[in-house]
Amino acid sequence: MKMKTLGAVSALALTFGATSAMAECGDVSITEMDWASSAVVTSVANFIMTQGYGCNVTIVPSSTVPALASLAETGEPDLLT
Repeated sequence: MKMKTLGAVSALALTFGATSAMAECGDVSITEMDWASSAVVTSVANFIMTQGYGCNVTIVPSSTVPALASLAETGEPDLLT
């Protein structure tokens, strides 16, 4: 009986954690580098961020050096793929 109660409480806690993460996500910028594998990774990250966390994702076309320079100087974009 205790195991069933513990399992139900754990499932409920995980559900509340997921909804609070979705509520706090907001706007996220993700780079899409200029090679094919980056486009795939960016698409997967976009899907996870929008569908899993409810983020508003902006995809920023870029290449490695400008993206790293922008991140170092301005803190943007939020995610380099």
